[in-house]
Amino acid sequence: MVQVGSLQFHRVNLGVGNLSPEPWYSIEESLERGVGFRRGDPSVGIHIPYGAALAPHDLDATFARAREVLSAMWRVNQRRLARASHGYSTRN
Repeated sequence: MVQVGSLQFHRVNLGVGNLSPEPWYSIEESLERGVGFRRGDPSVGIHIPYGAALAPHDLDATFARAREVLSAMWRVNQRRLARASHGYSTRN
């Protein structure tokens, strides 16, 4: 996991492993949408830590910097989806 600005990012492949969301499109829909939407395609998970700065200017700065940092770290030749999760925990 990589901290950039107020958010944390991790690399995942859609529908693979426990950190990845299950693809939300059917197989047919994902094939129609193309690269970047299929099971196994590279994706970026976004964790929103508790207390993260979420004002529009904070998020604009975070995502602008994340584009630079993540494209240098995790090179791909296709578009990537990103999915956010919150910082709440149900653990006691």
